[in-house]
Amino acid sequence: MRPILKRPEPATFTAWKGGLASVPGWNHFTQTFPLIKRDLKAALLQEQFQVCCYCERDIAGGAHIEHLVPKSLDPGRTYDYSNLLASCEGERAKGRPPETCGHLKDNAPLSVHPLMPDCSSYFVFSSSGNVSPSPDAAKQQPAQDSITTLGLDSARLVALRRVALEDADSRLPSPGNTPEDRALFRAEVTKLIAEYSAPDAQGRLTPFSTALVQYLERYL
Repeated sequence: MRPILKRPEPATFTAWKGGLASVPGWNHFTQTFPLIKRDLKAALLQEQFQVCCYCERDIAGGAHIEHLVPKSLDPGRTYDYSNLLASCEGERAKGRPPETCGHLKDNAPLSVHPLMPDCSSYFVFSSSGNVSPSPDAAKQQPAQDSITTLGLDSARLVALRRVALEDADSRLPSPGNTPEDRALFRAEVTKLIAEYSAPDAQGRLTPFSTALVQYLERYL
């Protein structure tokens, strides 16, 4: 999980809300106004750099609009753009029960979420792709609650993170034994951290960037 900086909502969404005589239900909105929904979803994907708001997997090929505060808990925020995110399908799109993220979360509240500037600091990722709570005592229970609610420790996500971490390792030179070799190694690590920390020219972030950056920083 990484912090998401919300941008202004799409102009088409603002105009649509401004023209409402009454507030429709969410299902009515998604079925009756597909073009507005398309613009809304595209804006969310763009501000998240095409990765899931919770697990950070690539979601360009499949995502749903997620309400951070569930509609059932606060109906007044159903169309509040600051409450909307883009989540992966959590395997539900493949005909399986949801394993992760928004569909698994359903109507549960979250203790740690991507609109918190320090959300990444609540989680520790291992070289095998596993996730665990921060050693900070104040963060451990909120982190564990969110890991469970979102399924961030699912076998599928662990495997995907492991592959990403192995790929990052394969891009590094040997640390070597000389000062020159070690300096080159650190320079390559720093270069990779910068690459994984920011979106590319197409506005896409490397999936699982939080785990990748955290892992690589241990080499410095």
